[in-house]
Amino acid sequence: FVQARGSIPLFWRQNINIRYKPPFEFYNSSSMAPVFSSHFDDLVRRYGPVAAVNLINQRGWEGELARMFAKQARDYEGKGLHYVPFDFNRQCPRMQWHRVRLLLDELRPDLEAQGYFCGQLLRPQDPARVALAQVLAEQSGVVRTNCIDCLDRTNLVQGFIGRDLLTWQLQKLRVLTERETVNDCAPLEAIFKQVWADNGDAISRQYS
Repeated sequence: FVQARGSIPLFWRQNINIRYKPPFEFYNSSSMAPVFSSHFDDLVRRYGPVAAVNLINQRGWEGELARMFAKQARDYEGKGLHYVPFDFNRQCPRMQWHRVRLLLDELRPDLEAQGYFCGQLLRPQDPARVALAQVLAEQSGVVRTNCIDCLDRTNLVQGFIGRDLLTWQLQKLRVLTERETVNDCAPLEAIFKQVWADNGDAISRQYS
């Protein structure tokens, strides 16, 4: 199951100084719409329909970015874009991460429509020569997640999405029952967290 992350696809910047939150401004506004369209045209061409999850605050200077993102999404002339705003800091105060479930409930129709890749492996006697025998299902679409720097908030939400998709996959394979989730199996949950932490942080370091 493929997920995507990326900076807010607008022309904006912060003029760096010694303040924790440097001044913010838009620039090159006349080119915003065509660049926004080009970006999402490319994502739709590559992956199919895009659910664009925006995790930034809806107030303050992040709110200005959120409103411009929403405007460009409304004006986007292409097809296949579902803009999903989720004010992470407001919805999940004091580390109430479980409230990400509100976002996942909203995304569920997108995730179910996108599906995931599933293939049957051909396993000869030599285990080093495992090969794909048959494609059973393909993913059609992608969730694109961003916060301001595409690090902490983005990692956490993508981890929740990944856990849900892993649950669906293991239910399909009958490793889990329809009522069980990855969270219900402590060893599996521990492995998932370790794999996600190792690789999620690796992605973050590359991105930053």
